[in-house]
Amino acid sequence: MVLMGLMISACKDNRSPAPSSPITVSNCRSVDVEDTQGRTVTGIEDMEIDHASGRIYLAAYDRRTALVNTPPANIFPGGVLMLEMADLSNQPNRLIAHPLPLPDNRPIRPHGLDLTIGEDGTRRLYTIDRFPHAMGQNPRLLALTLTENGQRIGLARHMENAQPLCNANNMVGLGEGLYVSNDRASCWAVGRAVENIFGLARGTVFFQHKSASYPVSEGLYFTNGLEILDGHASTHSERASDTPSAPILLVAETRRKSIRAFSIMDTKSGQLGPVQADIYLEAAPDNITLGADGAAYIAAIPDLSDYALFKSRFGRNRTPDGQVYRLWRDPENGSFSWAKILDLKGDILPGATVAAQSGPYLILGSAFAPGLALCHIDLDATTQEQAQ
Repeated sequence: MVLMGLMISACKDNRSPAPSSPITVSNCRSVDVEDTQGRTVTGIEDMEIDHASGRIYLAAYDRRTALVNTPPANIFPGGVLMLEMADLSNQPNRLIAHPLPLPDNRPIRPHGLDLTIGEDGTRRLYTIDRFPHAMGQNPRLLALTLTENGQRIGLARHMENAQPLCNANNMVGLGEGLYVSNDRASCWAVGRAVENIFGLARGTVFFQHKSASYPVSEGLYFTNGLEILDGHASTHSERASDTPSAPILLVAETRRKSIRAFSIMDTKSGQLGPVQADIYLEAAPDNITLGADGAAYIAAIPDLSDYALFKSRFGRNRTPDGQVYRLWRDPENGSFSWAKILDLKGDILPGATVAAQSGPYLILGSAFAPGLALCHIDLDATTQEQAQ
């Protein structure tokens, strides 16, 4: 029924083409990723780049293996990993990722990832652990404090919440708080299928602060990736205003094929202001990352029907194509611009769900495929475009 819902919802939308972009993305190729034990890393659904330290953090687990089961011995069982950006300069065919286990070595099935860096340099990763689903429980929100300049997890804290975030999908940190997307309202499989099939817009964005959790936006159509444009909360004052310089929360509505941009009115309470932009794409957006150039990079799925088949147990040999969009904001007048910068063939990386930019590289991962895709991005063109 979920598969049918995805296929029906995919037929409802007809969008105009994206504006062309002067940015050049070229030489995309597949790169194998293994952990330090030589196990294949598959299902890199999301990633975050620490541009200052030159490290890439990956959230990965084999989604074709049930949560209660252990993947085959040659497959990384799931968790957060780290890559060094410097390793990309050698044009490798294979990358070695370093697992960052929890201090108590608990199993983790991470979904979504966000990195925040405090004013004192403290680095913290947030992720949604889906392993509790195997025991019939809600996913848990984890705050992972990094030590040794981000090379290992020193503290893992389970963020308690009073809301039934049973469909928590992604998150982005804001000071001591956290925005969390809950893609559907029902906590039951039948209810979720009904929402899918009938196209019910019951997605929500919650703001989590300590043990309090409350909705800040409702009535969204499958809430997915989140990102804060114009910097993270550590660089903002406690009170933001509805001005061109105010921080913006970007929300991906996958089945609506759109990105909504909300002004953040209060960085302590997470209160959102009016929608500043409602941007329709050719494809269904998934995860959003913040590039070193200050722009948002959005991985999107052109054909949800094909992707639904790819996710199924019968579709592992399918190769759905992907797209990447770049969205940026004029610092002078607050206006938004966006462009499609890449059509990625599925035989390079099928079903891309995340794209991240740093230096001359565009790096892509997929929730249901092994490894990464690595592309070259023309930085001169990027600079010229943002200066316009």
